[in-house]
Order: sequence, then C-alpha cells, then structure tokens
Amino acid sequence: MTTDNNILLLYPTAADEKSGQALKDAFQGMGVAVEDMVIEQNYDRVLDAVEKAVIPVVVS
Repeated sequence: MTTDNNILLLYPTAADEKSGQALKDAFQGMGVAVEDMVIEQNYDRVLDAVEKAVIPVVVS
C-alpha cells in the first residue's frame, strides 16, 4: 500500500485502544504513517487532525 496520506486510527473511548494495535502494527509494517487518538473528550484535537491529509479509521 503506498499513499501520501497518513492513517488516523480513532478510538471512541480509551478502553478501545487495545483493539487497534494489530491494525496499527500492520499499517506501520507496510511503511504507512499511523497516528492514533481517542475521540472521547478530545473532540477539538480530532477535528484538527481530520483536517490534515489523513485517512480516518474508527476502531472499536
């Protein structure tokens, strides 16, 4: 997978973060830049991140 975009893994709550680790590792193994963020209580940060060149993926 080659892309100029970064992947933004979004977790609805902090409890969901562990469920995306394998996906994050797989993307990074393919050389894709991955950022992850918890949505809950971080709404402004999430909106700022989505405005960048990212592909948002919600993991729950």
